[in-house]
Formats: sequence, C-alpha cells, structure tokens
Amino acid sequence: MRKFKMAARKALAFALTLLLACATVPNIAHAAGLTISGKIIDIRTHAPLENAKVTLAKSSEPSNILATVYTDEEGQYSITDVTPYAEYRIQGELAHYSTITEDRVYMQEENLQKDLSMHATPYRLSGTVVDKATGSPIAGAWVSAIDPGTGETESNGKTGADGKFTVAGVYAQQYILSVKMNGYSEIRDEYTVTGNACDMVFQMEERLTYNVTGLIFEKLSSSSIPIEGAQVVIKKWEGDQPVEVARTTTGPDGMYAFKDLEKGSYGLEISKAGYVNSVYGTINLQDRDVRVDVSLYKGEIITDPTEFSISGKDGKNEVALGESLQMIATIKPDSLSDSQVVWTVINGTGKASISEEGLLTGEQPGEVTVRALWIDSMGPYADMTVTVTQAAAEEPKNEGKDEQPKAISIPTGVGAIWTQESDEDLQFVLDAESATVTEILVDGKTLSRADYLLSEDGTVVTLKQHYLSTLNAGSHQIEVLFAEGKTCAEFTIKVPESSLKTGDMSNAGLWTTLLLLSAAVVILTFALKKRRA
Repeated sequence: MRKFKMAARKALAFALTLLLACATVPNIAHAAGLTISGKIIDIRTHAPLENAKVTLAKSSEPSNILATVYTDEEGQYSITDVTPYAEYRIQGELAHYSTITEDRVYMQEENLQKDLSMHATPYRLSGTVVDKATGSPIAGAWVSAIDPGTGETESNGKTGADGKFTVAGVYAQQYILSVKMNGYSEIRDEYTVTGNACDMVFQMEERLTYNVTGLIFEKLSSSSIPIEGAQVVIKKWEGDQPVEVARTTTGPDGMYAFKDLEKGSYGLEISKAGYVNSVYGTINLQDRDVRVDVSLYKGEIITDPTEFSISGKDGKNEVALGESLQMIATIKPDSLSDSQVVWTVINGTGKASISEEGLLTGEQPGEVTVRALWIDSMGPYADMTVTVTQAAAEEPKNEGKDEQPKAISIPTGVGAIWTQESDEDLQFVLDAESATVTEILVDGKTLSRADYLLSEDGTVVTLKQHYLSTLNAGSHQIEVLFAEGKTCAEFTIKVPESSLKTGDMSNAGLWTTLLLLSAAVVILTFALKKRRA
C-alpha cells in the first residue's frame, strides 16, 4: 500500500511539473528568426513612401528602441529577429508627414505583415498680387496651385481688396503656380513647396493683346457638325465703318483663331459655298480672350431688305438702369425674317448690353446706340439712340434694421462616437439650405480633400474611415469654415471592447499536459478504490 501511494504521488508530481513547464516556456522551435515587414504609403495618393524611418519597441517600454530600419523605393520595410509572444509598438516617421504609430501589436510565433499609411502635412501659401508698373494691389486675381503631372488645380485662392491671397491644402511637392486676372498677362511659375510660405509677391503686367477663337459648324435639327474650309474674316470698327484686320480658314475640326489683337470692337464675317453667309458682331476685346462659335445654314443667299428700321417696344426710346427694353426690327419685304438680324450696342455716354433676341439692358446712365446688322454682310444696318435713365431709389427695407445672417450650427453629428476598427464614415450636417465651405479642420489642423466628402450644397461633411482611423482615442473637434462664418462640433473616438481570440489557447503542449494530468488522476482514483476493495 505504501509503495503504491508513493508511485502515485510521483506520477502526480511529474504531471504537475510538465504542466508548469509547458505553460511558461514558448515553443522555441517556431520562435527563432521572426520578421515584421510591410509597406508604407501616402494615404492621399497611395504612392509608396521611400526613406521613411520605422522603429520597433515593446509597448511596455516605448522609449527602448529595439530596431530601426528605413523603407526602400517601393515603400517596403523589414524588421528581423523579432521575439514572439510580446506586444510591440511600430512607428513610422518621414519629413512633411505626420508620425504614424501602431501600438499593442501582438507577435505570435509567425511572421507578421503590417502595412502603414501616413498623412502628408498640409501647408499654406500666402502673399500679395500687385501691378508691376504701379505697385498697386490687384483685387480679384486667382492664384492656383496646379499639379504638373495631371494639369489639375489642387488648390486656389482669390485676392482681396488689399491684393492678399491664401492657398491652403498644398503639400511638399512641385507645383505650377498660376496667377490670372482679366486685363493682365497670366503668370505661370514652377514652385516646390517645402513648408508654409507667407511673403510671396506676384507682379502682374498689363496685357495689351487678346485672342478670338471659335468653332464654325453646321446647325442641324438633331446635332451640329464642324465645317471645314469656311472663310472667317475679322473686322475692326473704325468709327462707323468696319475695316478688315485679318482672315483665316477653318480646319477639319471647324476651328479658327485670331491671335494678338489690340483692344477694341470687332465683328466676324463667315462664308462658305453652299451656305448662307453669317455675320457676328460686336466682339468687345477689353480685358480677356473671347471665344465665338457661329452656326451656318445650308441654302441660297438671302437678298438684302428694301426697308430696314428698328424701334423700342411700344415706341419707347428709354430704359431705366438695371431694367430691360425689347428692341424690334422692321424689315421689308415681308418674306425676310428678323431671325437674320444681329443686335449690337455702341456705348456712348451711357452703357448697355443686348441679347441675341434684341433685349436691351441698361448698365450705366447716358446715351447708347443700338445697331441692327443684316446678317448677309456688315451692312445694311439700322441705328437708334436709346437713353439709359437713373433707376428710381428704392424704399428702405425693414425700417432701417439690417437683417442679421442666421448662425449656422451642426445639429446632426455633434457628440457622435466612432469606434476604432469600424468600417463606417462619420457624418455632420449643417442647419442651412446651402453653405460655401472654404476649409475643414480637426483639432486645429486643416484636412486634405482626400480625408472628407462635401455635398454639392455644402451642408453635409463626411469624415472618411481611413482618416478617422489615424486619430487617437478620445475627444476631438471638427471646425467648418465657410463664407458665412464658421461652426464646430465635438466627437469622440472610442477604443473597441477587447475579446478573447480563438488562437490564444492553441498551444498543443498545454493541451497534452492537461490530458496526461487527467489520466494520472483517473488512474490514481481507480487504484485506491481497488485497493480498498
């Protein structure tokens, strides 16, 4: 009996020792030479990032760097000889990018693939646009940052009354900076962004010549086709007479072009055998290039009218500033159509504009000359003097009280919670019918357009999942800037609840030991019962 008990105790002790050893010692046969590798890309462009610094440390000792490597030209990195069964902290760093950190990465007994996405730092360009000759600030000029690879405008800004501009949301790369303003020659310079720039100065030169281009096409009932070989003559008004300046012939695409024309008023005369001749006038070249497309109709040449006069509707020869007056052409014989009339305005002490249908609109008090051209040639024509009168003063509204714009808030999305590892985006809705959003910031940092979606009316802002995943757990603030003001809202990033994974108890040695221990206990119990019997 004593010998039997001694043997049972030894068996139980052996089983317990084996269990303890399996529970505390990892499977060394699969632990040596483990590797953490991956690829680092730009989260906005998805381009691989070369020479990014990647460091490895244990989560419990983040200041103790275990390994440092750098990505190759394809954005790939590899950290070898990593010890398994531990939690690690992987961090990526690169100039002009926000540091990315992946913490509590658990290393088991297999090699690990860990890809990282880094967010480029957005910068701002600001400065002044001035007239080169006078040094005066130029208001209303557009400054644009253009991607030289795609030719697309990445960001732009418009100068204020003081000539100052800001172009936000540009990144550390090369751009073509374009400065445009009517009446000035465009500036196009290569520029490499390396950070914020706040003292840029662009000097614009007055533009002295302009271009007239366009398409000559055959007007059909269902479609329009370009006309090749049409002769296009451009004439400049010298007093009351048109003087030919240049002529050209359309190409296979029906296009024509006149370059380097001086400022002034011009008209076009278009002709081709088998088509009714056409005249387009007047083209005012003052501060910009002009495109004029003209349609030709197949048919016989229309004869000139025997009588040709114009008048205002109901016999009126006056139009108030900002109001309109319908002009009427009287043509004889009756077989001729007034659709062949081209309406133009010659400004005098006053100023006005007129539509293709002859609707005259007053723009500045004084006298103007309304001219109707017969479409077959630059003449015959009919003139009429119309006076633009000062509009009557309007009654002050709301008894002198200025209406205050309604403050815009974010009723939908404020206090929202987004859980890490979620596949969902986060949406914020402004309580406005429309808004002109100029900038979106989170925690004071300007977002890239790749990080959010904006509805056409500017009232719905959606933060994308890939950007939300870069934010740390805790409270954050979104700020929406728009022409009418700004508004903000708080939201929270929440850590997901942890759960036990099926692989956490997959150690084969542990299960084997438990089985042996159970068998030993069963054998001992059976032996004791048999002995007593």
